[in-house]
Amino acid sequence: MTLAMMAPHPFTIGAVVVFGGIYAGAKIVEHWDGIKEGAGKAWDWVNDKAKKAAKKLNPFK
Repeated sequence: MTLAMMAPHPFTIGAVVVFGGIYAGAKIVEHWDGIKEGAGKAWDWVNDKAKKAAKKLNPFK
């Protein structure tokens, strides 16, 4: 990133993008169990709120 700031050239900016993608991918792989658990909790929360909202909005209850 420092090199891209000091020498802004398409090659250095492209290198930053490529290596940043590799770094992000490695972090995702490293923390995959926590990401999967958090996504499951988020899905459960959204599903619960959607069910509650659907019950409140149902005119045929």
